[in-house]
Amino acid sequence: MMCVITGGLDVLACGMTNPARHTNPDGSLGGFISERAKVATTVHVDPGSKVCDSAWVEGNARILDSAVVKEQAWVRSFAIIRGRAVIAGRAYVEGIQNYPAIVEGNARVYGNGHILVGTTVTDNAVVYGSAN
Repeated sequence: MMCVITGGLDVLACGMTNPARHTNPDGSLGGFISERAKVATTVHVDPGSKVCDSAWVEGNARILDSAVVKEQAWVRSFAIIRGRAVIAGRAYVEGIQNYPAIVEGNARVYGNGHILVGTTVTDNAVVYGSAN
């Protein structure tokens, strides 16, 4: 018996047993999406990014580079997650047009952390707990 894992070990580490590739709004092939995650057709997910577990991504959000959204995190509207950023736990990230919420670099947002309109979290910053 032979097993072929198309997503590589990163996909397994993300808890995906049956991952699917996201199709971006422009028709390009996007990153891996967990079978339990909810990702809207309006969302752009770069091929190196992942949406894992029961995470939700909606609106005009963009998950770029090798960013990860996982667990029960919610990313919506004009949020931009890029670089090696991770959104996890019950974290919430939301921007609006012309005032995106941006999480980038090696930043981590988890627990009940909230990143809202016009905020940028960058470098090695960590937002967690009940911060908002």
